[in-house]
Amino acid sequence: MAIAGETQANGETRMARLKGPGPCEIVAALAFVSFVAVATAGLSPLFLAIVLCAALAMEIIRELFPASRLFPVAFGHLIAVYAAIFSLFVEEVFSLVNVWILGVGFGLPIFFFVIGCWLRQTQIRAVVAQPAIRDQRRLI
Repeated sequence: MAIAGETQANGETRMARLKGPGPCEIVAALAFVSFVAVATAGLSPLFLAIVLCAALAMEIIRELFPASRLFPVAFGHLIAVYAAIFSLFVEEVFSLVNVWILGVGFGLPIFFFVIGCWLRQTQIRAVVAQPAIRDQRRLI
């Protein structure tokens, strides 16, 4: 297998092949988010907020960091985890809050995370676009 940047037999570089998640990966992540959203919110406005927030955030992150295959998909899966935790809080503490307000409350942290990614785009791009595995000593 060629090292990143080396030209392979067909003239395609490995880096070019690794750019961005494919449509199947995005659809699979959105399907997972949808399953979690149905399980946690039913077919309600909160379900709509979860799926729309996930789809928009994944697309924006994919556009901000086109060289990263993992970041948009992992972020979509983390939104599903966040939706499950959010639903626990809704059931236990915020059960009397209007469902439309819950949808806005669900989306605000995701919105601000995406804004933070946009503001720190160069620093994040340096981390997520790095295909090489880092030395473990630097990790500590």
